[in-house]
Amino acid sequence: MTDTTTRERVLLRPLWRPFARSVTWSTVAAVAPVLLALGVLTVGTPLFAIVAACAVGTVLLAVLIGVRVRSVFLELHPDRIREGFYVGGSRTTPRSEITAVLIADVFTGSTLGSARQVLVLDAAGRTRVRVHARYWEAGTVDAIAAAFPARVARVPGPVSRREFRRAYAPHLSWPERHPVIMGTAVGLAALALLVPVFATVVALI
Repeated sequence: MTDTTTRERVLLRPLWRPFARSVTWSTVAAVAPVLLALGVLTVGTPLFAIVAACAVGTVLLAVLIGVRVRSVFLELHPDRIREGFYVGGSRTTPRSEITAVLIADVFTGSTLGSARQVLVLDAAGRTRVRVHARYWEAGTVDAIAAAFPARVARVPGPVSRREFRRAYAPHLSWPERHPVIMGTAVGLAALALLVPVFATVVALI
């Protein structure tokens, strides 16, 4: 995707292909081993069709998640900014309400590299726009900074994800503020779904 610029607005869109690829491979890596094991255990039983349906459903869900990112956009107007959301709909914020733009380089965790993150804040300290630069075109951060030149604050860094969470927790989403709780909840939910399936499979063997 490319940025479209006019005298009145700047339209920014994410790089949906890297995002879709990341989501797809993460989903496959997390679910494929379990479905493969269940498939082997249920071959020749009525449950095999259910396992196959789950596998197909997982692939379709991953594809849907990747495609939905096409609905995301960010419009910078002379008097306002408008953000299109992943789940649909949009939100418009008057430019006069934007008081700060935080730009930070945060270590990715998996490598020594870092990824730039942008937080656009209003007078109440609420995050109006959040951009993970790794999923947006290179000019996105510069375009946002150019739109609010007097309000940009660059965080000295790079910083670790833990340092970023500690310093800017009020501006982050709940899952980002509590990654351990989120990971535990997801794990327990997966376990709750898989235990009955495994119990049924073992009973049939």
